[in-house]
Amino acid sequence: MTAKVKQRMAIAGAILTVSALAAAPYVNADGFSNRIRASVEASLHRKVELGEVRLHLLTGPAFTVKDVRIYDDPAFGIEPVAYVTTLYARPRLLSLWSGRLEFRALKLDDPSVNLVRTEAGRWNFEPLVAGTGLSTLPKIEVSGGRINFKFGETKSLFYLTNADLEIVPPSSAGEEGRILFAGEPSRADRPARGLGSLVATGRWRSAPGGSTTADASLQLEKTALGEIITLVRGRDAGIHGLVSSRVQVAGSLDNLQLTGKLDFQDVRRWDLSPSKGPAWPLMFRARLNLPGQNVAFESYTTAADPAPLTIRLHAGNFLTAPHWGVTLTAARLPVAPLVDAFRNLGLALPERVKLEGNVDGAIGYSSGAGLLGGFALRDAGVTVGDSQTMRFRDAQARLEKGTLAVSAESEARLEAEYRMDTQALDMTISSTGMDIKALRDQAALAAIPLMEQVRAGNWQGKLRYQRSGEAAGNWSGRVQLRNAEILPPGMAVPLTIESANAVLQGERVTLDKMRVHAGTIEGEGDYRYEPRLARPHHFKIRLGAANAAELEALALPTLRREDGFLARTLGIGRAPLPEWLASRRMEGTIEIESLQLGGAVFEEIGARVLWDGPRVEFSGLEAKWGDATLGGRVTTDLSGADPAYQIGVRVKGVRWKSGSVEADAMLRAKGMGVSLLSTLRAEGSFRGDELDLDTPVSLSGCFLVEWPRARFTEIAADADGEQYVGSGVLLEDGKLSIALSNMANKQLRLSGTLAEPRLE
Repeated sequence: MTAKVKQRMAIAGAILTVSALAAAPYVNADGFSNRIRASVEASLHRKVELGEVRLHLLTGPAFTVKDVRIYDDPAFGIEPVAYVTTLYARPRLLSLWSGRLEFRALKLDDPSVNLVRTEAGRWNFEPLVAGTGLSTLPKIEVSGGRINFKFGETKSLFYLTNADLEIVPPSSAGEEGRILFAGEPSRADRPARGLGSLVATGRWRSAPGGSTTADASLQLEKTALGEIITLVRGRDAGIHGLVSSRVQVAGSLDNLQLTGKLDFQDVRRWDLSPSKGPAWPLMFRARLNLPGQNVAFESYTTAADPAPLTIRLHAGNFLTAPHWGVTLTAARLPVAPLVDAFRNLGLALPERVKLEGNVDGAIGYSSGAGLLGGFALRDAGVTVGDSQTMRFRDAQARLEKGTLAVSAESEARLEAEYRMDTQALDMTISSTGMDIKALRDQAALAAIPLMEQVRAGNWQGKLRYQRSGEAAGNWSGRVQLRNAEILPPGMAVPLTIESANAVLQGERVTLDKMRVHAGTIEGEGDYRYEPRLARPHHFKIRLGAANAAELEALALPTLRREDGFLARTLGIGRAPLPEWLASRRMEGTIEIESLQLGGAVFEEIGARVLWDGPRVEFSGLEAKWGDATLGGRVTTDLSGADPAYQIGVRVKGVRWKSGSVEADAMLRAKGMGVSLLSTLRAEGSFRGDELDLDTPVSLSGCFLVEWPRARFTEIAADADGEQYVGSGVLLEDGKLSIALSNMANKQLRLSGTLAEPRLE
């Protein structure tokens, strides 16, 4: 054979070899199928079913196996332990020509793996990890897998998605093996997406006795806190924020010791804006029994002093039917920083409220019993706005069955009960003597009827506040007031309630047995506020001795309002009614023991009062003026800059000139004080009997007064048995001039003054 022929044969052989290698993926390798199945079954201790098998030589040798099913031990169920879309198996070269095919590496693409635990507590993966099982495995890679958890015949809602796994067995006995994992926890009842990224790297070593120890490092990348809560609870809790963690794990699978740190950031309710505060670090340690599905977690601190807040968590059956509990223990935990945290979580605390003090106690929550526990607030103080801080000598709280009960002691005793499911609040405040201003400041969250108007004073008794859900709450109770100071709209000086019994029923208010004074005016009476009536304010007032000028000064803001420039100079426009006056609706009775009006003193005054906006009516007016009695009606118009009066009055029994006089009159006037006389206009009729005007005289007639003048008309007189008629005037200087005549043209003249008339 010539050299040229040998060269051609070598080239042809090389071409055939390359062609064979290139065509290997397309060459059916089903002849290896039984050997591959037997080898995988021996490695996994499970029955295996294979699909199409292909051989790769250029990148191998290696096998590609489609549609692989790995069946489980019948003790763990009939469902396969794994479905593998594509299995890449790289054999050991020497085993290709031996009786038993062995693999040095397996790679699973898009597998779905079921990890099963029986009711007896055995896991289907235990044969792989027990003894030296992990050490005898080939290198295993998983890409894009899903890991399901199954307990008996029930598949858990929890699973891991986008799982990548690499298991590198030790190269020789006694050496360490390595595991790398990355995946995303998810729930089957939520959208098909991961809830955060979990990365773990670990090592294990199998001891000669068969036990396996491991240590690992776990890392939870910065993840939405709401997604973590959703993973555990199955639904969104409405709390947003970020959480991340670094954890070290060491020990056997049934006694893994965990140490690490959790970082929380921007924790808030879903509808609140993100805060820019620092992260909250939490160092912790835990013990995990992975086959037994239980974990015990506890926070700790490396500082010399005890941590102000310790968190303990216990969970069992966390992959099957999770039950868990958490306990928070506070030891002199400052309460002030908690206020901002509560606000971020949506607790409705006003910005003006500041809290001081330290918290001691423990609160627990379990999936079965809910919230339980109690705590005490030491050196407590509550400040509302710029008011004086209210100090509590003792404040206690307890949580049980979704109900928060609070009791606190200071100037007053506070007891409250809050139901978290219905948001119902029931609170009582009782005191044997407390400053009303302090009560107003501390009850600023829900203003107390009547008390919110009191500027100063003291109270004792019991108040109760009840609220259900988001509905407005109501106050009720009975209290005694002492020296309570109120400035009602329209009064020039405060009204002081020296003493009174008060009853509150929602918006309704009753004040009984009031003793009051305003300036030098003193009185007593009762008051009721009935918001549903047309005139909600009802009163009975009894005054002692009073002076009309003092009453007028007391009511000055009601009686007079300053007009603007145009009204004063040009008479254009008028001062608008204040809202409190336009909306005022009152009715009641008033009694005055004695009233000095100018030089006259009226006694036993009584009237019914109807007050509707700017109109005030005193009806059924009765009074005594010496031996005389008065009756009538007074109407006051407060719509102008000055009050306008209309008075209808009947006077009987006026003793004058040894006789008796009576009169009916309608008076109109506008203004205040002495200025009233300049606008006075009165008209009516009069009658006098048995008047001693040097001779007995009886007379009657009509009058018209336009101060300071008056006219008398239709006068009829009886003097010495003779009848006279006539008319007359009262001049500006007070001189009286009345001319009388009879049928015989006999003339009489009444002159002088009203105080000292003379009959001529």
